[in-house]
Amino acid sequence: MTREELTRQLNTLRLHGKRTIIWCWVVIVLAGVPFCIYDARLLHLVRAHSASVPVIRLGFTLFAGWVVVFLICIAAMKRTVARYAPKCPHCSGRITGREREAVLASRQCPTCKNRLF
Repeated sequence: MTREELTRQLNTLRLHGKRTIIWCWVVIVLAGVPFCIYDARLLHLVRAHSASVPVIRLGFTLFAGWVVVFLICIAAMKRTVARYAPKCPHCSGRITGREREAVLASRQCPTCKNRLF
C-alpha cells in the first residue's frame, strides 16, 4: 500500500461517512417529528384532564421507535466504516479518519505498529 492509496481510501471513507451521517440526521429528525405532535397532544389532554394511560403508551411507543431508528443509524455507520476503511496488510486492522494524521506521519499501523508504506 502506498501513501497515495491510503490517502485516497481515507478520503473515500470520509466522503461516504459524511453521506451516512447526513442521512442519519435527516432520518433521526424526521423520526422526532411525531414527538412534537405527541407533546402538543399531551398538552391538550392535560388541559382537558383526560385519562393519561393512552398518552403514556403513545409516548413510550414513539420513544421506542426513535431508539430503533437511532440504532439503525449506528449500524449504518459501522457498516460504512467496515466497507470503506482501509485495512492494514499485516493485521487487517481498520484505519479510520481519527488515525489519519498519525498514520501518515509515522507510516505505522495504529494496531500492530508494522510499517504500512
